[in-house]
Amino acid sequence: MAMTRLTVRLSAALVVVAPTFAAAQQAPQATTVSEDTVALLAPVRHNSKNPLMRPGREYRGVPVESWMLYPSIIAGVTFDDNLVWSRTNEISAPGIRLAPEILAVREVKGSKTTLFGSVDAHVYPSVGRADTVSARAGVEQVWTPTHDLTIKGKLEYDRSALAISSNFVVNNTVLSTIASPQVSDRVNGTIAVQKTFGRMFVGLSLDAAATAYHAFETSTGWTSQSFRDSRVETATVRIGSWVTPAIYAFGEASGNARDYSNASYGSRGYRAIAGVGSDRISLFRGEIYAGVQQQFYWSSTIGTATSPVIGGQVYWYPTRDITVRAALDQTFTDSSLPTLANPNGHPSKTTTARLSAVFKPSKDFSASWRASYEHTTYLASTRRDNGWRTGIEAGYRITNNIELLAAYEFSKVFSTDPYGGYTRNSVSLGMKYRY
Repeated sequence: MAMTRLTVRLSAALVVVAPTFAAAQQAPQATTVSEDTVALLAPVRHNSKNPLMRPGREYRGVPVESWMLYPSIIAGVTFDDNLVWSRTNEISAPGIRLAPEILAVREVKGSKTTLFGSVDAHVYPSVGRADTVSARAGVEQVWTPTHDLTIKGKLEYDRSALAISSNFVVNNTVLSTIASPQVSDRVNGTIAVQKTFGRMFVGLSLDAAATAYHAFETSTGWTSQSFRDSRVETATVRIGSWVTPAIYAFGEASGNARDYSNASYGSRGYRAIAGVGSDRISLFRGEIYAGVQQQFYWSSTIGTATSPVIGGQVYWYPTRDITVRAALDQTFTDSSLPTLANPNGHPSKTTTARLSAVFKPSKDFSASWRASYEHTTYLASTRRDNGWRTGIEAGYRITNNIELLAAYEFSKVFSTDPYGGYTRNSVSLGMKYRY
């Protein structure tokens, strides 16, 4: 889509909603790769979480025959000073959040089944067209038929209502104001097999995802995002060996196929890395790796994108009260929204660095801090973004069933796109009830 001219047309009442509750206000989520897991195909850990950390107040759930149910609901209020994530048309508003969730777990010998479902609704009474409802549901299965063989499977549906980092997009060659949030539906299936042979271990995973984007309203009419509808399949193989009782070395190779409704966005690619990891060395554990990745795009404008890969995840347990996590990675993203500096919606290469810490001085109180830096280079485009984010979250359990929650989040994005940067502050207060 070539853009011959740009006409700025503004509408003062048009906004796009932003997710306003920080992670501490989200219900726990079932996931194959959790915050305490280095990688999906990492060898089985010898130990669990920080062995020094104090236990929290115990919540046992609700037994139903062979299942344990964990129903919960979060209710709260929030204030966001930049709902539209915009540099030029900032709109601040208070909001209400309601987020019920159900988690069901069944464990029998050699098998663990997890069912999960949640709804996350945000309402902003003072702002039109800013209300969103996200949902998530799925099943996760882990089989361990023998001590040296693990099979994992997961099927998940996600409906996401997301804010867009600029409230301007290119609609039929015209620069337009966004008036409704970006909504997408995604179905994802994953299967992974891990097998150990003495000191050696081998892992294979297959992942397939289909994503469909809804049209959204702008000041110049409805904008279709069907060109971004995609199917992405990824196969990954990891082979490694324990070099010592505490250290392992590994090599990992993956290939992907990305197909879109607009065929010119399609691509094929691979990623190859090698690294070392540890279940625990003193107070540290994690993985570090290096390698290369390439993505071959059908579009001659983008061509072939090549990038080194240097990264990893490292956990540090300095005291029984604190857990620190650092992560670094480089990835290629899928197609983007058309903007002034990226009118064709080209994909990007993103480098992300994260640092977080969890502080748990007692069984009833916990707090966490996180910070991240993200550098985004849009392929075959002049747009470059540098994003900085930080936040702090706290929770205090009054009883086994009731927890008070509070969170603050700050975001700052610098962009070569004149409408791509923004500054945002968000504060939220709420309560979580576990039945």
